[in-house]
Amino acid sequence: MRRISLRAGYYSALVPALFFGGIVMTVYLPNMGGSGLSLPLNILSWIALCCFALLIIQAPKVWQRYRRSASLFWLYAGCVVLVIRALLTPLPWFNDALIVAIGIVAGLSFYRLLLQLPWRRQHLFAILSTLWIASVLQCVIAVIQLFHLKAAAWWEFSPAQLRPYGIFQQVNVLASFIACGIAATLLLLLYRSKTTRWKRVLLHISLTLQGFVLYACQSQIGYLSTALVILACLGLFWPQRFIIFAAIISLVAGGILSFAVHVWLQFPTVVHTDSTHTRLLIWQHSGQLFSMHPLFGWGVGSFESVFLHQFGGQITNVGIRTVSHPHNEILLWLVEGGIFAAVGMLMLLIAIITLWLNGGRLQRAMLLTASPIALHMMTEFPLYQSAPHWILLIVLLRCADRPYSTSTMPMSMRWIRGGMIFFTVFAAGVLIQTLYLQNQLTTVERNGTQYELPSRAVWQTVLQQDRYEYDRQMGELLRFNHVQDINALRNVEQWAADYTLRHPDNNLYAVRIQIATYLNDPIQAEQLTNEARWLFPADPRWTVNRNTEQP
Repeated sequence: MRRISLRAGYYSALVPALFFGGIVMTVYLPNMGGSGLSLPLNILSWIALCCFALLIIQAPKVWQRYRRSASLFWLYAGCVVLVIRALLTPLPWFNDALIVAIGIVAGLSFYRLLLQLPWRRQHLFAILSTLWIASVLQCVIAVIQLFHLKAAAWWEFSPAQLRPYGIFQQVNVLASFIACGIAATLLLLLYRSKTTRWKRVLLHISLTLQGFVLYACQSQIGYLSTALVILACLGLFWPQRFIIFAAIISLVAGGILSFAVHVWLQFPTVVHTDSTHTRLLIWQHSGQLFSMHPLFGWGVGSFESVFLHQFGGQITNVGIRTVSHPHNEILLWLVEGGIFAAVGMLMLLIAIITLWLNGGRLQRAMLLTASPIALHMMTEFPLYQSAPHWILLIVLLRCADRPYSTSTMPMSMRWIRGGMIFFTVFAAGVLIQTLYLQNQLTTVERNGTQYELPSRAVWQTVLQQDRYEYDRQMGELLRFNHVQDINALRNVEQWAADYTLRHPDNNLYAVRIQIATYLNDPIQAEQLTNEARWLFPADPRWTVNRNTEQP
């Protein structure tokens, strides 16, 4: 068999990766914000992952040898434990838990497919090059947003927004991605130190741009992640420390330039004291939730409801907001999955330690490139806000792995290819339908025409069932103003009671109170008012001249 040249191998990995990093990650579609599949970028990212999976499944090399790695067992074991815990979630939150389980299985399957590819050093450098280009593109978008240029309207960047967020719609998510890009730039400088001078100059210019945007984000996690990456690179590449010192100078120069621009244009400085205090309060009360159900937790997807109903909005200082995540992924699994889920997390940690111990210097460097995402997971929830972070984490973990061939792929395994193709195409079809539905929901929400929503089959709304049903019920309320159907009000109340149990919503409580008043049920109205006052103490609709007390 003719051996593929190093240059051909490099570009074979670079082209599909560039499609994702250079095209998909710059496409913005109108949306109403949020996280998960409410963001078109995340849906597009999952569609791109399905397309990449189909390309890998079709590759002949994938089905020639069966490849294993020392960490694979622990990855399988950890993911199986987490999926089992998700599937054992009680009914009120089962749909949310099922989506989490599907995400874990999809991520593990994609990792397993990548493991079948015989990647060499040039493929790893292709991944680093793609990450570098993607981070530079995000920096360009961020600069456009920072100075509120006309092109910022392409991303619906608000004139009131003071900090850029790139395509991610959240500042800290952009900052952690830029930190990953800085790590990739450092590694390209270290491993390409003998490359042409203009390429080295280009890398240093990009570091200056990344430093400029990193300061503009004013993100604590961005600063901390970058510092961690630099210190880790110094530890791994101490003999080449002068290259790293030169890179630090370029990075700091960008930060100083950004600081000067902020002073000159009188951009305000973000104070993180309140957010840090709130995060510490959430962690403290999350620990109390874990102590109440330590073995199996409250159920995957239950945190938002359980946290607010248990402690209320006054103690936790959340006002009229809800807390959907404790801002720490390990703590989330402890609360929702208990010690059972903690065993799965421990297995995943063992897998990462195994990657580090069995990897060479390049593999360990690839693992460190993923460290900003891992660190961000300890303070927020980037994997829910950004599917590109999830995909990047999987790819970088694969780059840190060193698989070995054990045997020829048995014929029975090759028959699985047809099933994999079917499920991947089916998943892509559902995601495309979800993207279309997201666009439709955004349109009716912005125009206030929820009553125009048509009925849809379950498979068409399965990934956005809560949001679709929310808009449909709001449409029923709008229609009630014309038809005055009392049964419609009762149906809305029945649905809203179930929805607020899973996802507390101050606007829905206001609707339920109005419905109870209209139906001449003062006891129900008073009960709902007390409950709303406990959950959302800063909402003036029920807090005027009343003390907050638990219902």
